[in-house]
Order: sequence, then structure tokens, then C-alpha cells
Amino acid sequence: MVHKTASENRDNLTADQIEQLRGLDATLSEVFDLLENDTPRAGDFLEQILLQLEDNPLDEFQRRRAYAQLLLSRLNYRHMNFHKAIALGLESLATYEMLEDISGQHETNYLLGIYHIRFNDNVQAMDNLMRAVELAEQLKDPKGIGSASMILSVVFRNMGHYNRAFEQLNYALRMKHEAEDVYGEAVVYSNIARTHAAMKNFEKAIKYAEKAITLSRRRQAEYLLVSSKLVLGEVYAQANKHTEAIQQFEKCLKLCHQHEWLELEVSISSKVGSAYLGVGNIEKAIEVLHNGLEMSEQHLSNYITLEILDVLVQVYEKQEDFKQAYLYLQKLHKLQQQLIEAERTERLSALEMTYQMRIAREEANSQRMRAEELELRAQQDREYFAQLNKLRDEFLSAATHDLKNPLSAIRTSTYLLRVKIGDVSDLRRHIDTIDYQVGRMTQLITDMLDLAKLETGRSLAITETSIHNLIHEVVQDHQQIADQRNIRLICNCQTSDTDVILAIDDMLIQRAIANLVSNAIKYSPTNTAVKLLLHDYDDHVHISIIDQGIGIPEQDLPNIFKRFYRVQSGQTQAIEGTGLGLSIVKTIIDQHNGDILVESEIDKGTKFTIILPTTRNDTFS
Repeated sequence: MVHKTASENRDNLTADQIEQLRGLDATLSEVFDLLENDTPRAGDFLEQILLQLEDNPLDEFQRRRAYAQLLLSRLNYRHMNFHKAIALGLESLATYEMLEDISGQHETNYLLGIYHIRFNDNVQAMDNLMRAVELAEQLKDPKGIGSASMILSVVFRNMGHYNRAFEQLNYALRMKHEAEDVYGEAVVYSNIARTHAAMKNFEKAIKYAEKAITLSRRRQAEYLLVSSKLVLGEVYAQANKHTEAIQQFEKCLKLCHQHEWLELEVSISSKVGSAYLGVGNIEKAIEVLHNGLEMSEQHLSNYITLEILDVLVQVYEKQEDFKQAYLYLQKLHKLQQQLIEAERTERLSALEMTYQMRIAREEANSQRMRAEELELRAQQDREYFAQLNKLRDEFLSAATHDLKNPLSAIRTSTYLLRVKIGDVSDLRRHIDTIDYQVGRMTQLITDMLDLAKLETGRSLAITETSIHNLIHEVVQDHQQIADQRNIRLICNCQTSDTDVILAIDDMLIQRAIANLVSNAIKYSPTNTAVKLLLHDYDDHVHISIIDQGIGIPEQDLPNIFKRFYRVQSGQTQAIEGTGLGLSIVKTIIDQHNGDILVESEIDKGTKFTIILPTTRNDTFS
């Protein structure tokens, strides 16, 4: 595995952080080179890096931490610490998934698949490897696809699904060829050979193993050559061609000894000993196995020791040295028990961590899908309401023209008729009725359209406005109609010496106050008063309109701001109105982030109070 540094978002990193990342990358590259030859130093370096990055939350540092965990995972797997290898791999995978790093997820799933094969957990291995193939396909990485598909074939081979194994091997071979990965092609041929050998197709197995050896020589890769010859030796051994197997194994041992590949050399010992046993050369088998056992017990893992002990028991039984066979059988059983117990603990821990990771991944996927669904719905809602607003605007435009213009024509016609007919009283009375009803209809349509415009949430035309002047204008506009009904309009603005300036849409606020004043006059008997009061507080002002009219029943108060709602009483029936005035007032005040209160008592009067903020607010609806 070669570390690929993701491109940093340098806009979010300081110069010191970028320099620190460069140092980390240099260290990780050095560790990668050490993995094959100096594993103790590599392990120390990786532990230090993990400790250094533990509390650094930045994505790029977490990405390096995940990579360090992955390298340490590989190191633990090589030393047969399978539980720790899987635990580190799962932690690395969680980080890569959080960072949405597809390359890192691919590499981690690939390695976890290999680890789970060693645990004989074919189901989990298949899950990891199929995911690795899928991610490599997203990356358009034929080499990565080939590697994951090849290891996936091992899972199918272990499960006895040979047809599916060959499907994956053929796919892997195509990808390796496309990537011009000769090394990878040789490894695929070796796995094809192993699959044919598992099916007892030894001739085909030998053919593909020899292809792997030919490619290894062409690639001049000594380690690959040893691995390929080892596969050919294993095929010969399975076919009971022990002499040919010994020839291949001896060549492997010689190359391993030359290059000091101790681990591989010792792992071959059990195979060589078994092959010598097959040809009846007991002394040579014992010699090779004892050499391998000595090196294994001193330097390597218990698993290799276990394989050598197993062959030694067979050799001594063949020699009829049952005392030695029993001695090594006892060692074998003791070591097996230790390994079974350790593996059981490791397996349970690995399964628990795998389960927790799966639950966490499912929860993360569920939350992500929920967020995507909510965003999609929100977008659909935005588009829907935008379309509704467009339709409403089109309707308002059409309604303004199609409803008001005919009424204007009718009113003009009644005026002309009145002029022409002179003093004919009956006709004039009918014309006056038509004119009056047209006026009512015009007012109703105007109020409906104005309310609809306000409810579309149109932007307010905010200006700095003197509230004193605005109230006095309302009083002046209504003075004549108040005088006609013998009602006194009283304006009592008890404020500070300075004028009160509000950031408001002056046209709309003036209309709201005017509606309330107009209602107060309409619903008040003659010889009464309508008062307008202004009180200036620290963060808001109160504008009160108080009348001495008929009042509003208590049960009607919660409904008076609803559209078309009118109090049903004998006193109100004779008073004309559209039922929209208070709805318009409430909408205007709401758009200014204000409030409107009402107090009323039957036959004593009503008090409406508009409350407006004095602090400028640029987020008005």
C-alpha cells in the first residue's frame, strides 16, 4: 500500500500546520519503508504518531492518524495479533468514513477482508471485500479493483463456490492487465492455480502456477518468484508428486536464505518436511522440521510452530517412534489450547467491534439519508411556494384589472345617467343604489387585494418616520367625518421632548392607524370622543385608539382579527364594512414585528393598542 496524501484545504491551515503535515508525511513514508525490514522501529514510530495526533481535530491530521492506524494494523497482522489488527483497522475505517475519504475506505476494507479470511469469517470478509471492489470502481482504479476481486475469490474458494471464485479471478486478471500490473497478474495466476488445485484439476493448476513463475521472472521480482514457486510446490504436493514439490520448496528455501526472509523460510519448513515424509525420507524430514521449529520458537509466531509440530507428529508416527510422537503431540495440544483460547477472545472482541461499527455505520447512513430527504423536501417546498407566489402575483395582477375596471365603468355610467336624467326621482334613486353597491364592492375588492399583497410577504418600504406627524395626519384626514357625526377627535401624545422616530413603512402604519380610527368613529354614538394616545418606552412605543362606542362582546374578541369576521348584533348590522379591516391591521403590525392588543366593554367602548419596536430591525417580513 502506498500512502496518498489528500490535498489539503490550505486556506484553512496555518503555515505551521502545513509544515507539520509535511513532517508527518515524511515520517509515514519512512515507516512504510521500515515495515518490511525493521518492524520494531516501525511500530515505535507509529505509536508515537498516534499519540501525537490523538487530540488534533483537523481533518488532514485525522487522515494521517487513520493511515498510521492502518500501517500499525498491517504490522500487527504480520505478527499474528489479529484482534489488534482488526481493532485498528475498524478505527481507521471509521475515520476515513467520517472524512468521506474513498481511497482510504477502499484500502481499509481490503485489508479487513484479508484479516477476516484468516479468522475464517467468510461472511464479514465478503462484506469488506465487495465494498472494497465497489469503492475501487468509484475511484476508477483498475489495480485496486483487481486486488480486491482476487482476494474476494479466496472467500468464494473457501466456501466451495468455485464458479464465483473464477468470475472474480477473471475480473481481477482483466483489471491487472488494464493497469499493466505484471506483478499483480502473477499473483492472480497463482490464485487461479490454487483454485484449480482445490477442485483437483492439478494439470490446470500446474499450468497457471508456471505462468505465475514466468511473469515473476519477467518482472525480476525475487519475493514474487518465491511465492509463485511455493504455490507450484503446494500443487505438486496435493497431487502427491512429492519429488517435484521438494524441488520447488528447496529452491524457495535457498532464495529465502539468500535474502534473509526468515519468516517465509520458516513457514516453508513444514511444507518441505511434509514433502520429504511423502517420499519416505524420514531423516531429512526430521532435520528440516527441527531446524524450522528452532527458528520458529525463537523468532516467529505460534501458528507456524503449530504447523511444524503437526508434521513432526506425523513423521515420528511414520517412524514408529511413538514416544517422540506423543511428546510432540502434547506440545501440539498445549499450544492449540493456548491459541484456541486466545483466538476465541480475539474473535469475540473483533465480532463485538465489527457489530458496533456496523451499527454506527447504519446510524450514520440513516441520519445522512434523513438529512438528504429533508433537504429534498425543503427544496420541493421552496419550489412549490415559489410557484404559488408566482400564481398569486399573476392572479392579483389579473384581478386588479378584471374586477376593478368593470366596476369603474359601471360607476362612470351611473354618473353619466344621473347627469342626463335630471330630476327623475325614481330613476335617480335606483342609480344611487347601484352607485352605492358598486362602491361597497370596490372597497371589498380593494381590501381583499391589499390583504393578499400583504400576506405574500412583500418587502416593506422602511423609512425613518416621525410618529407624531403620522398620527396628526390621520387625525386631520378623519376630522371632517368626525365633525359630521359630532364626535371629538382628541390627540394626546405624551412623550419626551424629542420627536419619536421609527423605522417603519409609513404608508402601511398610517393605514393601520387610520382603519382603527375609522372603526372607532363608525361604532361610536354621537356626542362622544375618540382619543389617540402615544406613549414612548425604552424599546417600544404604544399607540392607543380609544372610543366610547358600543363595545365588543367578550366571546367575539378572539375572532375579530380573522378575515370576514363581523360581530353579529343588532347594533352592528346597520354599519357597513367588509370584515377585512382588522385583518389588514393585524397583518401590517405583524410584518413590523409588533403586536396589537384590544380591550372592550359593552356600551362603554373599546381600546386598541398598537405596540411597535423602537429599535430598527432590518429583518422585517
